[in-house]
Amino acid sequence: MPSQNPYEPPRYDVDGSPEPPSADDPRPIPFEDLEGIPGFWRRVGTMFQLLFKTPYNLVDRIPVTDGLGAPLRFALLCSLPITLLMALIGILLAVMGGILATQGTAKGPEGWIFAGLGLFYTVLIPLSVLAGFFVGGVLSHFFLWIWGGLRDGRGLGQTMRANGYYLGFFMVFYLVPILNVFVALGGPAIQGITLARLHRTDTWRGVCAAYTPLCCGCLAYAGLIGIGAAMGWFE
Repeated sequence: MPSQNPYEPPRYDVDGSPEPPSADDPRPIPFEDLEGIPGFWRRVGTMFQLLFKTPYNLVDRIPVTDGLGAPLRFALLCSLPITLLMALIGILLAVMGGILATQGTAKGPEGWIFAGLGLFYTVLIPLSVLAGFFVGGVLSHFFLWIWGGLRDGRGLGQTMRANGYYLGFFMVFYLVPILNVFVALGGPAIQGITLARLHRTDTWRGVCAAYTPLCCGCLAYAGLIGIGAAMGWFE
């Protein structure tokens, strides 16, 4: 709780980290706090610092401001390492396709399939981030409404903002081998907790809303396999 004594001098953290937002003077999320945290990479570092130290503090800062530009930029920035990795794979595939095509070891257009895959891998991650930000944000808000979690008036924009910052952290930790399995399975739970705190609703509603699209996708995939098996597609 901040001090109510107007004559008390201001206090600062010795490590230079920003003070948590208060009810009287909430701070924006660090990535958007240009005035309070000068320096681009310092703001990025503070995002991860708060994520590990006080994640609820980080969530509470999201609705202080509006706009989708900052969370989208954060998501694209955090996806840059895996984008560069996929681009490298794409370049290798393109070179392989060019070698096969010039040597004539592959007939017809088959040799150039590798080049097409190279281009696909290069643009796959940015397109996935854009789809995850806009489509994923809308779906998260919709399913949260389905589970009765929209009660305090937080709009679609704030859900998409939270989804953008979650997506950025997800892309960073998903790049780590072995850890990415746990991130893929447990990430929606973190997203659900974030949405629940943002919309001030029950935690189970947010978690159910986050896992519902995943469950629907699994059911749709199983349904397609069942239909294919019934029609003899796999014989």
